Amino acid sequence: MRPEIEEGEGSPEGGKVSGPSSGQAQQESASWNFIMTAQISAGFVAVIVALMMMSANIANSLVGATLALAAIIFLYLAVNLLWSSLSVRGASHGHDDGSPLSMAAMMAKGTQMVVTVQGVTLGLIFAFAGKGDVGITVKVGAAALVIGVILGLLLNTLVLHSVSTIQCLAMAGILYSATIWSACYGLVCIAASLLNR
Repeated sequence: MRPEIEEGEGSPEGGKVSGPSSGQAQQESASWNFIMTAQISAGFVAVIVALMMMSANIANSLVGATLALAAIIFLYLAVNLLWSSLSVRGASHGHDDGSPLSMAAMMAKGTQMVVTVQGVTLGLIFAFAGKGDVGITVKVGAAALVIGVILGLLLNTLVLHSVSTIQCLAMAGILYSATIWSACYGLVCIAASLLNR
């Protein structure tokens, strides 16, 4: 999501400043560009990795899952851009005041949900796979879920500690996206493995 922070300090007369300062607006724009560039790069990296897997004759289910991850990343970007354009045009009906602290609290809640889903899925994989031989796609999916849990725990720890600047919020946004994509990749790998049987 695009970080939008409204200046919360009062003016000398005690009133609230209506918008961000020009310096703060430049920081927000730079952070937004950084996040979008990182997300676009991640999508292209997923496509390149899928093509490399295809040329190396890796399992079709894993290639398909990696291409699905690229599609999820690009879909996420498109929805994110649409959401941002709609939020700029319309009146705010959000649950927060746009400050880094409230956005960090929302990220922490979202991350907790994603980590829980990944943890439950990992438990199910180990319960059903048992000691039997599982394919490479399930192994990669399980590894993606483990990475997602680790990233989610790291992000949760960081945002609960402090999110004091727009740069911290931008970094949290990238970690949040990586956590979501790890969860998506793990789940898609498992689904692709099941469909390929």
